Order: sequence, then structure tokens, then C-alpha cells
Amino acid sequence: MMNDIPQDRYVFYEKTYEAMAYEYDSRTKRLSRPFFTKLNEKTFHKYFSEFCGLTYADSKYYFSRDLMLDYFNQVIEDNGLSTSPEMFEKDITEKLCLIYKDGDVYEFIHRSFQEYFAACYYLSMLTTQKDIVQETLSELDEKIKEDETISMMFGMDSDSAEKYIILPFLEKMFSEKDDEKNYENYLLKYYPQIEYVTGDLD
Repeated sequence: MMNDIPQDRYVFYEKTYEAMAYEYDSRTKRLSRPFFTKLNEKTFHKYFSEFCGLTYADSKYYFSRDLMLDYFNQVIEDNGLSTSPEMFEKDITEKLCLIYKDGDVYEFIHRSFQEYFAACYYLSMLTTQKDIVQETLSELDEKIKEDETISMMFGMDSDSAEKYIILPFLEKMFSEKDDEKNYENYLLKYYPQIEYVTGDLD
């Protein structure tokens, strides 16, 4: 059974999205279910990835309905889509069930889905808007250490992630000519405190 679990985490989310976007008849024939937005599974993936990239950059993990619709409206305006925020809401909550309503709040079924779609969005921007992606991820530095966004970007496209994300970060981190100063800067950034105890240990 363990062999069936994808080793790259992003593969799990790809397969989960595919399963949610399609239905299967009695002979396991894959059939695309209509989207309320009139998009298909590929284009919806693209535009929902933008939604996730925008909300992730703003550190928004749950939303009021109005806020969620505002983000969907931004996606619609950015891409000139002929649909409505309300149709995006129906697709994501009723068809795909990636976001659910809890009282007056809308939440991802799991935060990692936001990270996966955000990773897809940022990867799609690397060749044309890499500076924006680098700045966004840099500003999220403290939070992103606990997330899987960059690791999933690396899993999906290791060459682009290394060229546009990892190497520029390392060059910035170790920009001093003095190796000891570089090491000191690294320690101060990622290990600002060291805790210890004194006394007898069992």
C-alpha cells in the first residue's frame, strides 16, 4: 500500500484535483463534469492557482464570503474571464469541495491545498515575472519555512525553482566576501536564539 503513495507531495494534489474534477461511470470511464464557471479542469486549475497565489501572498487562509468573492473577481478581471465570482464560489465549494463553509467563514479543506496551487501559480510566473515571485517569497520568508510551497515548486520543476528561487536566495544570503561574516549572518537569521539548560540530567 505504501508504494501507492506519491513520493513527491505535489503528485498527491494533482491526483486529488483530477479525481474531484472528473466523475467515473460504471466502467471507470473518466468523464468531465461541467464547471459552473464554464471552464474546463485545466483552465480552472490555472485560475484557481492564481486565487491561491494571491491569498497565500496576503497570508489569507480563511475568508468571509465577500473577501473570497473579491479575490475571485480580481482573477476574473486579470484574465478577462466571462464568468462571475459567484460561479467560482459554486465550483470550489460544491463541485470540487476544496473550500468549505464553516459558519460565516470559508476555509480550505487543508492549508496544503493552498500551498500546492500557489506553487503552481508562482512557477507559471517565473519566466516572465520572476522578480515579483522572488519578492513575494522573500517577504514570506519566516512563514514559508514551515510550508511546502517551495519544496513543491522544486518537485514540479527543479530547474526553474533552483535557477530563479534557490540560487538567487543563496547569492543574497552569502553576498559578503568574508566567509565568517556570511556564516554569522546565516546563523543570526535562522538561529537567532539558542536555548540551553544547566544542571544535572537524568
